[in-house]
Amino acid sequence: MPKGKPRTLAQRKARHKKKYGSLNNFPKVRKGKNRKWEETNMPVHRTKSGGYQWGSHGKIYYGKNAKKKATAQGRAAYASGYKRKRKKWK
Repeated sequence: MPKGKPRTLAQRKARHKKKYGSLNNFPKVRKGKNRKWEETNMPVHRTKSGGYQWGSHGKIYYGKNAKKKATAQGRAAYASGYKRKRKKWK
């Protein structure tokens, strides 16, 4: 998942004005990867046996829509309160 939560238009305008001092070059349409929640940021990976797995302890899915099923498992984990462990900088 991307960091943070999706922002409203008012929040984005306030942040832009604080950073740049005006709304002159404020984009009318959001472009790029961060405009919606990207499923590619979840740790879904291909296993040695040819299936897809979310994280290191998730179920391994095979066959049609295996990657979608593994991604859905990741979404369910985040929805039930899972939080990724953050690295602490020294």
